[in-house]
Order: sequence, then structure tokens, then C-alpha cells
Amino acid sequence: SFRAQLARLANRNHDYVLVLRILNPILRADRENISSATPEALTVYATSLLWIGAIEESKECLGRIKVSTEALLTEAFVHFAQWDYQQAIPVLMKYINSSTINDYQRLVGQVNLLAAAIATGNLKQARAVSGPLIGTLRQSPSHQLLYGNCLELRAQIEILEDSFEQA
Repeated sequence: SFRAQLARLANRNHDYVLVLRILNPILRADRENISSATPEALTVYATSLLWIGAIEESKECLGRIKVSTEALLTEAFVHFAQWDYQQAIPVLMKYINSSTINDYQRLVGQVNLLAAAIATGNLKQARAVSGPLIGTLRQSPSHQLLYGNCLELRAQIEILEDSFEQA
């Protein structure tokens, strides 16, 4: 019962191989029992597969999850890894609008939505997301990394619109 929690801790420390070693016995040793794995374990496993470059296996693992808001963010990252930002947008919208995530998770989703909008060339959507997001993040000293990411993305918008002085 502690495997998923231990794997999550290893995942947060970017030790993806350790995550795979922790969860492999319950997710891969007997594929018939994979349906008994929790959505949390499957999500952490899929995330680690993604970060080691096993994108197709990550997608297959995510496909086994019936309901998990947390898996949506990993699914969006899979689309990012495949350079398919357009497919990531509705997934990120579903994630952001979920009532089961906390405020910080919502901000992470919004920053990623901003990146996807820029990558697809939808600068109108990017501006609509970045304005309120920058205002929220500017006021929070505990979210400086997200704030810096958001400012960098905003500079990309300005550069794409030839507003170099604004950038």
C-alpha cells in the first residue's frame, strides 16, 4: 500500500528509474493484475515512463486509468513530448477546470496552457491566459518559479508579435 506513496516521493526527486523499480512488480509483473493498480500508481508510473522517453508505453499506461484528474496533466505532457500542443489544450482545460485540484496545481496547469497556446500560434488565447496569470503569480512570493516561467512565456508572445521593447 505504500508503493505508490514511495514512488511519488521518488518521482518528485526526479528518480524515474527508481519509480519504475518500485511500481514494476505491481504494474508489469503480471499484466492481468494491472487493473487492480490505483490510478495514483498508474499516473506516477506513466509520468516516469514519459520522462525516460518511453512515450508510447506511458500513453498505454494512461489509457488504463478510468478516472483521474491528476493523470490529465501527465497526458498533456505526453502530447507536449510528441509536439502535439493542439491536443494538449483541451486536456489542460479539463485539468484546470477540475474541482479536485488545488490552487497550485491549477496555476501549473495554466502556465502549461499558456505554453501550449503559444506553441500553436494562438496568441489571442495566450494573452488572455497570461494577463490574469501574471497578476496572480506576481502577488505570491511562494510561486516565484511559476512567475518567472510565465514572464518568459509572455516575452515569447511579445517577440512573436514583433514587440521587442515590451519583450
